[in-house]
Amino acid sequence: MPVRQLIVMLLFVVMCSPAQGEGAGATDNELFAGYCFGMLQTMDQQSQFVKDTTLRFRNYLVARGALGNPQRTQAGSGVLIAIGRGQAESRQCMRTCYDDPTMNGDAQRACTHQNQACQRGLRCFMPDALPF
Repeated sequence: MPVRQLIVMLLFVVMCSPAQGEGAGATDNELFAGYCFGMLQTMDQQSQFVKDTTLRFRNYLVARGALGNPQRTQAGSGVLIAIGRGQAESRQCMRTCYDDPTMNGDAQRACTHQNQACQRGLRCFMPDALPF
């Protein structure tokens, strides 16, 4: 194959390829951060820890381009699904273990450790589990 044809073919391949990262889905860490961001969004934002942690997850997602980056639409879609799941599970946990006025602190803690939605959300509060 002549050099000129090879160069034309390479230019065609480069010009027709998708933008960098466009086809890449969200990473496990981005999905985890999205889930936790969703979970924390539904919680009482009066706690400084909850505020700081929520902001940390959001900033991570924005910095990675998983939120708000038009070149990573697949990643953004996956992260939005993870955010929605985190919100739903947080609401379920709160409804089951914390909205019952007859439950005291010990009963709430026991419920939290038995309820699967609450169990999954507990990972979001462990600083050593953060992906960043």
